[in-house]
Amino acid sequence: MQRWYSTVVTVCGLYFLGSCTVITTVIETQRALLRPGITVGPGIVTTLTRLDEAAVVLLVAGFFAVAALHAFVWTPLDRAVHRERAALERAAATDALTGLLNRSAFSDRAIAALAASTRHHRRGAMLMIDIDRFKQVNDTFGHAAGDQVQREIGARLNACVRADEFAGRIGGDEYAVFAPDVDAGLEAFVARIRAAVRFTLDIDGTPVTIATSIGVARFPADGFTIEALLGSADRALYEVKNTRRGGVRFASRPAVIA
Repeated sequence: MQRWYSTVVTVCGLYFLGSCTVITTVIETQRALLRPGITVGPGIVTTLTRLDEAAVVLLVAGFFAVAALHAFVWTPLDRAVHRERAALERAAATDALTGLLNRSAFSDRAIAALAASTRHHRRGAMLMIDIDRFKQVNDTFGHAAGDQVQREIGARLNACVRADEFAGRIGGDEYAVFAPDVDAGLEAFVARIRAAVRFTLDIDGTPVTIATSIGVARFPADGFTIEALLGSADRALYEVKNTRRGGVRFASRPAVIA
């Protein structure tokens, strides 16, 4: 891509350098021949006329050349560079295995979303999700099967979240989902995410039921920052893992939802 840009810039530069040289030569020749006291013959006049015409042709051709370069070379190259840059930015923000946001990108987006929620006095929720007995899947079927499970989780979360919600892989087999504006619909939101990450997957011809435990933290009740919300949701998650796997625990509620 950089070579294309360099080629276009070089060609344009050479063209305009040549055009300026020719036009400058025409002007200087006219000045030299048309000074007072100098008589010029018909042949000289014809030559000057032709030089004038050549200068006009160069200017018009240069205009059309610039327009053509902009339409057919520069604009497509610029679009290609933007697409390539956007692809690189997406790759840098995406977890390679699941297609979800990676931890850093999730945190950055959550911070921005939480700031917007604070300004508009909205109530949000942070979910921490952990795959139950994931080590058993790896030990029984191998790490390729574990990757298959995680890819399925990623696909389901991506398909499940709505426009203002987003999900990320925090690390290992832990995931997070943030909804910046969910209050009266909190129960329905949690139920939707929970249903998405409970499924049966065929692994080497064996149906394997995948279940998850979920910890829920609410904003602002359980924290005013992303770090606080993640911490509250994480503590609720591990209370679920230690008491009733496959359940849901709200950070500010005592009971686990089976």
